[in-house]
Formats: sequence, C-alpha cells, structure tokens
Amino acid sequence: MRWRRFVVGTSAIAVLVWSAIAVAQNLVEREARALLDAWVRTPPAPFTGFKYGAVRFDLVARRLTVAEIELTGAPDTERVTIESVSVVDPQPFALDNAINPGRYKDGRGQGDFAQVASQIEARNIGIESTDGEATVSTVATGAVALRQFTRVPTAQLFSDDAGKIVGVILPGIRATEIVVSGVAARKDSGGASAARVTVRGIDAGRVGEARVDDLRFIDKDDAREQGAVTIGSITIAGVDLTPALPDMAAGRAVSATDPERRPRFDRWEVLAVGGRALAAHGFSLARVGATVSRPVDGAIERVGFYADGIRLATPGQAESPVARILSALGYPALTGTIACTSDSDNSRKNWTVQPCALSVPGAGTLSLTYAFSGLDISAPAGADGAEALMESLATASFDWLRLAFKDEGVADRAIAHGSRSAGQPEDAFRRALAAQIRDGADAYGGGSPRVRRVVDAVSAFIDRPGTLTIALEPGAPVALGSVDLGLLADPAVAADRLGLTGAHAP
Repeated sequence: MRWRRFVVGTSAIAVLVWSAIAVAQNLVEREARALLDAWVRTPPAPFTGFKYGAVRFDLVARRLTVAEIELTGAPDTERVTIESVSVVDPQPFALDNAINPGRYKDGRGQGDFAQVASQIEARNIGIESTDGEATVSTVATGAVALRQFTRVPTAQLFSDDAGKIVGVILPGIRATEIVVSGVAARKDSGGASAARVTVRGIDAGRVGEARVDDLRFIDKDDAREQGAVTIGSITIAGVDLTPALPDMAAGRAVSATDPERRPRFDRWEVLAVGGRALAAHGFSLARVGATVSRPVDGAIERVGFYADGIRLATPGQAESPVARILSALGYPALTGTIACTSDSDNSRKNWTVQPCALSVPGAGTLSLTYAFSGLDISAPAGADGAEALMESLATASFDWLRLAFKDEGVADRAIAHGSRSAGQPEDAFRRALAAQIRDGADAYGGGSPRVRRVVDAVSAFIDRPGTLTIALEPGAPVALGSVDLGLLADPAVAADRLGLTGAHAP
C-alpha cells in the first residue's frame, strides 16, 4: 500500500513538473511569436519585409530557435536569408525596447543596458544585393546587452551613410564577443573572403580587440579563389571610438588630427601580406603594425611603428621594375625592416621622430630624425584631415632634421652597374659622377660654404662608401611658412638660414 502511494505521489509530481515546463515553454514561444508577428506587420528598420518559420524553445538548454528568417527591402539590399537563429536566455522585451521605434520617447533613447541574451548564434546567412552577394557560415556572440540608441532607429536613419549609423547605434551595444565565420562576398569584378572575424570586449564604443583571419581579395579570374592579395591576420586592440561618435552621429567627418575628437587605439598589426598579385612583383611582408602609449594625463603620445620581413625577390613577371632593379644590382632578393618612434606632446605642441630607420642587410640603412615645434594638430574651425594638417604645418616650425645612410654594399653595386652602362672603368665613373655633382652644386649653390661641405661629403661617399649624413640644423627654429620659393631661390641664404650641413664617415 505504501509503495502504491509512493508511485502515485511521484507520478503526480512528475506530471506537475512537466506541466510547468510545458507552460513555461509555451509562454516563451508565445512571447517570441508575438514579437516576431509584430515585426511581420512592421519590420525592423531598415527592412520593409519580414518572414519567419518554426519557433521552438528548449527549456533545459534555455534556448529559443527561430528558423527560416527572411528580410527584404533594405537600402542597397534585395534579400537577407538566415537558416536559423538560436538565442540562449532570450529577453524579447529588452530587444524590442532597443529596436522598436515605438518604444522611444521624444525621439531620443533613454534607459540603461539590459541583457538581451547570454548567447546568440545565426547560421547560414545569405545577402543578395544589386551588385553582388555575400554569405556567412555563422555569427555567434557571447552575452549581449542593449539600451536604446541615441536616436530612433528608423528606415530614414539606415538610409544615411554608414558612419552616421555607427555613431547612433554603437553607444547602445555591449557584447563580450562576436565571432563571424566563413565570410565571402562576390560580385562580377571579384570578391573577398575571411575565415573568421572576431571582436571582443564591445562596450558602447570601446572595443578590446578586433581581429580578421585569412583575408583574401579575389579577382574575377581567380577560379580557385587563392587570392590576388592575401593577409594572414589583421588585429587592432584597445580601440576607443567614443571621442568620434558625436561627429559620426551628426554626419560630420571623423577627425584624424584633433586629440579631443579622433578615435584612439593601443595597437594594430597586420601579418603575412602576400598573394598572386604581389608575388608577380616579388613583394611580400611578414608583419607591419604600431603601438601607442600614453601617460595618465594623455599629454604625450608615443607611437612605435614597425615593419618586418619586407621582401623583394625575383618576381614572376620578369619585365617588372623590381626584376630589373634586382638584376641590375646583382641581388637575388632583399629583405628589410622599418622601425620608427615618434613622440607628440599636445600641450607643448611638439612632435619628434627619433629615429625612423629602414634597414636592408646587405644593402644599407636609411634613417631619418626630425623635430617640429608649435605644431597644433587640433583641427582649426571648419577644417580637418589633410587640410587641418597643412594649416597646422603652416604655423609650425622645424627645429632640426637629419637624414643618414649607412652603406652595406648597395653603393658599390650601383656604381658597378652605372660604370657598365656608361662603358667606363669604375674609378673613372666615380670621378665623373663626383665632378658632375660638384659642377651642378657650384652652378646652383652660389659659392655657399655649406653647400660645398655637403658636396664634399657626397663626393667622399662616392669614392669610399660609408655613412653619409645630411642635416638641417638651424640656430633657432625656422617657421615652415617662411620656407618659400623666395628663400629657396637664393641657395646660399637658404643654406645659412636652415643650417645645412653634410658629413661623411668611412
């Protein structure tokens, strides 16, 4: 009797639990369908059509899955299809609150972030547009939270340029990570693909790290899609777009100069640049990138730029300029590096590069150092980008500039090639070349002792290559605006004013 009661009691509890699960599952599915049906009636901007298929909620996995989604009518896009979207811990109201224009008051967003899901995954996405098509294997995210955007997300907003859309939308997004796999875009003239795009630490305009792996640019004749240009990976870390977001949202150009308005980053790097188009000219690059460091007050910004494994080898196109240069100099290949360090002090308006060097073992090292003062890189009113930089340079001064070349063999190779082309012995060719430079300097230099010292240094370098240094070292900073054609028309005066010097060391 007791056993029978136990069985009956256990069965009753199981029925109740199953009923509760079924009710909860139906509630989630019903809430999801209500949201989806609302989108069918009024599609989310910028789309004008929305369809969906089966909806299922797995209570154990807390996963809501919607199949066969189709969106149509967005600007420049004919159709978007998604095989399935699955959401773990879905919060439909939080999503609707951010993307439904009817939820906004007074045309502007308000409220705090609310989690939309702990995980989201979309599979087999297809995008058809007027000039081509794109496919994505999967889009997967970690925890995603949204808040209302700075403006109502209307179709009119999404018809604007991409910069304005990003400026409005990005402040309302948080996500631990977004991983996009199997990206491919194609049109008649070619296309591009990427194995994976990963973005981590997205927080209202800040990004911890973004990375693209195995990026390929494909021309229309590349049937095997090996890539005319290939890049192993592109990484950018410590990105802060928040200073630029107000300009973007207002449709203004993003500043490249104003320290208060330009985007910031801590590091970027590109690895393994190659591909058929570059190989045809014998070029490849192992890595290139930059790091940025700043003190707490942000007054000084130090940028370290580097490029390693810059390689020129005998190319596939025998008639290319690279092939002719390497053949003339007798190099089967050349591999070099670039390393530059610059310091900019925004408060004192100083900018120093020391050093910036291109080193090619077996050829030589070219290095440049300089310093500017009074350089205000904040954008003047109504100007930005190149225009702002030119205005800033016009009011700045240069303190000094030094250009040095340390030979490691390329000078003698160039002399040998020149002598062969001229049909002269090398010694005679060196003397003739030095005399030609001296005659030109005498005609142009107006008897300036400074110009003659530079010519003497160049002549000594031709005779016995070593290290040649040419510098501008004025006694006091020289305003760049004063360096005009009038000054340069008198070489002797210009040489004294700019502090022209030259030196040679064997």
